[in-house]
Amino acid sequence: MKSRNIIRVICAALVICFAVCGLVACGNDKVKVTVNDNGKKTEVEIEAGKTVADALDLAKITLGDTDTCEPKKDEKITKDTKEITVTRGATEMKVSLTVNGKTTEIATKATTVQELLTEQGITLGAGDGVSPKADEPLTAGMQITVTRAQAETKAPATEKPTEAEVVETEAPQENNNGGEEVPADNGGEDYNNDSGNNDSGNEDGGNEGGGDNGGVYEVSRQAMPDCDGSGHGYYIITYSDGSTGTEEY
Repeated sequence: MKSRNIIRVICAALVICFAVCGLVACGNDKVKVTVNDNGKKTEVEIEAGKTVADALDLAKITLGDTDTCEPKKDEKITKDTKEITVTRGATEMKVSLTVNGKTTEIATKATTVQELLTEQGITLGAGDGVSPKADEPLTAGMQITVTRAQAETKAPATEKPTEAEVVETEAPQENNNGGEEVPADNGGEDYNNDSGNNDSGNEDGGNEGGGDNGGVYEVSRQAMPDCDGSGHGYYIITYSDGSTGTEEY
């Protein structure tokens, strides 16, 4: 009888010992858990059986009044626990936003830099940049700077000058007429006639030294021969006031 009681006591002690050892062993199992705080990830190592709140403490993450996490703070960490997701509540915070050198203080409920840009109607084009990065979580007092790419500078268009602006005043040309200028109208006589034979130039003796015709005189002429080889054609005559005329020969 006594031997049976002794055996029962020994068995009970062994069961208790195994149970305690099992609990200790389970309590010492380490689990690697990733804490995702609104996009910012922190990995912690924690014993199975601890709570989510303990894991948040290890990651140095504090939940605000409107913040939540999944799993809940009071749930136990198990070997199957891989990630704890923290969702920040839409609490208003003040940040500084600089665009094109202009800084504005903004009160926002956005949670990331990109959400702030979208909220403010700011679009990043090719070559544009933002600091911090667009996926960075917003924090109170953060300074966000948008840098625009430099637009290509185009040279201003040059206005086409008017016809009057391009007319150049040419010096009177001398011919073989004794140094006299060719009169505006020589009555169809040959261009190189002597002054004595230039009826239109010297008929009244008043055309000496420049052919006074109201202050306008001939400055050049260009021969344009006919295409039939007859030796005839016409002159294009340019006058001192910029006007032109023709004369057959």
